[in-house]
Amino acid sequence: MLQETPILAKDTDAAKAIYEQSFPVEEQIPFQSICKAAKADANFFASGFYDDKELVGFSAYYVYNKVVYVLYLAVSSNSQKKGYGTEILSHIKEKYAPKSIALDVEPIDDLADNAAQRIRRKAFYVKNGFKESTFCLRYSEGNELFDLLYYGDMLGKEELHELFTNCPVKEFMPGAILDRA
Repeated sequence: MLQETPILAKDTDAAKAIYEQSFPVEEQIPFQSICKAAKADANFFASGFYDDKELVGFSAYYVYNKVVYVLYLAVSSNSQKKGYGTEILSHIKEKYAPKSIALDVEPIDDLADNAAQRIRRKAFYVKNGFKESTFCLRYSEGNELFDLLYYGDMLGKEELHELFTNCPVKEFMPGAILDRA
């Protein structure tokens, strides 16, 4: 059974490596910003997930009102395909029930360099009970849109705006919340 703890000092470099290996550079915010937010805000978590004493996964998430927003969730490359990602999501769902959980993923694009990864990611979340919302996010002008997924109750645009405005990691603030075409 996995244990969630704040990232242990001895594992900071390992957690950062999991993060950097799991997300395209253009989707990353400084890892230090994530760690600072977790220390400064009691509702922001930068967590390591441990099997026994081995760090197998990392997640950064923000709890605000009736929603948990997962900014990042990743499993180390040597621990993938062992059910850890599903176990991390199940842990978050149980810990924060009945709150909704929301997150965003890259849209499916067969021409993208990481097309296979995008398909696997979205399928993983759908398999774990997430649904597509009626919104998509744009983080800065000109960047592609990200699909907003949710588990539980769907959030309205005003709730999302309030959540992002209050999130302590300002680098994560989307530039626009748009209705899905």
